[in-house]
Amino acid sequence: MARFNPMAEQCSLAASASLQINNLDAYSAGDGTTYYCYVSGSSVWMTKAVQGAEDEHRQFCASEGTGAIHQAKFVLHGAQALLVVVGTLVQRIFGLNGRCLLTHKISPPAHQPEDGDSVGQLHLIDLGQMRPGAVLATPHAGPITCMAADEGATQLVVGDEERRVSFWQVEGHGLRLLSHLEAEDAQPVHALQVLDKFVFVGQANGSIHVYTSSTYERVAMLNAHARTLFAMATSPAQRLLVTVGLDSKAIVYQLPPPLSGQGIAGLRAVFSATIKDRFLTGVAFNAAGDIRVACFDSYKMVQFDQQPATIA
Repeated sequence: MARFNPMAEQCSLAASASLQINNLDAYSAGDGTTYYCYVSGSSVWMTKAVQGAEDEHRQFCASEGTGAIHQAKFVLHGAQALLVVVGTLVQRIFGLNGRCLLTHKISPPAHQPEDGDSVGQLHLIDLGQMRPGAVLATPHAGPITCMAADEGATQLVVGDEERRVSFWQVEGHGLRLLSHLEAEDAQPVHALQVLDKFVFVGQANGSIHVYTSSTYERVAMLNAHARTLFAMATSPAQRLLVTVGLDSKAIVYQLPPPLSGQGIAGLRAVFSATIKDRFLTGVAFNAAGDIRVACFDSYKMVQFDQQPATIA
């Protein structure tokens, strides 16, 4: 069972994270370096964190010509990590060195997040040619708020403000719709994660509904947060899910080993912490399996270290 040190470590930020859902993402490089990105007002910042060294910060872009920035996400193209920035008017893709590789004007205006918009369409980008691809109609009538892929990047899950969730198969350079459903609570979908064979749907009232990724049946429900759930992240190797919300809490759940036969019934909360007087807007695992949490109106990220003896 995973264990975390309840004594939080304060890590510096270049700017305070904005109050918007899923406002932290991480990319772990093979050398133990972890890169974090987040939106702060009219800018996107990236923090480079190396064990035993001071964090380094880089400002990637301001909102000039982009409109309001809704989200920043890392994506992998082969062995290359890229940063995708989505604004109201423009999508931009950067290398980690800060070089802008693509600027794509969006019409109609995008809502959020990467590749989602306010009329429920999906915008595909061909990273090989670094150019815009197809625009797909979807079952979503409301603004798309979040997306998640499985570990093998073979299935994509999409959520919206109207509590609808859709499931897509990745086929070559395109997507094929598999199914869609209405999430159980009449609440916007704020966060999505795929872990093992389960899809975790985090909603605005703080609840998490769990569906199978094959039959799309609901198999569990968690009353995770007393206020709005803002973000989730996973560590697939350790079968961990972490959630944060406006109730100032971070909660870590762990799935049992596959051979235990317990399935979702064996899901357990293994760690919980309260960061007093802070709205928690984003969360991510770093290369060592530790958790970093972004807090609104704070120039610090909070890190909870995983105890080394428990890391698989």
